[in-house]
Amino acid sequence: MSKRGRRERTDQAGPSRTGAIPAVDPEPLTAATVVEPRSIVKLEPAARRTLHELQAVALELRQAEERQRRLVRALRNAGAPWSAVGWAVGTSGEAARQRWNTEKHWTGEDAR
Repeated sequence: MSKRGRRERTDQAGPSRTGAIPAVDPEPLTAATVVEPRSIVKLEPAARRTLHELQAVALELRQAEERQRRLVRALRNAGAPWSAVGWAVGTSGEAARQRWNTEKHWTGEDAR
């Protein structure tokens, strides 16, 4: 038992909280074992490749947006005005402030 009085997890198979008995020695999760929705499985191979390419682009976009947030934060922490941030991203300072000033990491001087 753990410090909180709960039973510690073991590697032995047994009933889960839902009562279902888990599989013994499950296969490791790989891309081949991930179940795709039926709507994807029905696509032609060329469409599936395009879908996977779109998925990769979406990931790149999320990563670029995170990098952009970090750069904006660094600029603001260095004392750059919102007008400079807006200029750098091709918008007004007010639009930049409205987009990024709502984030929790702005404090004190950065919130202006």
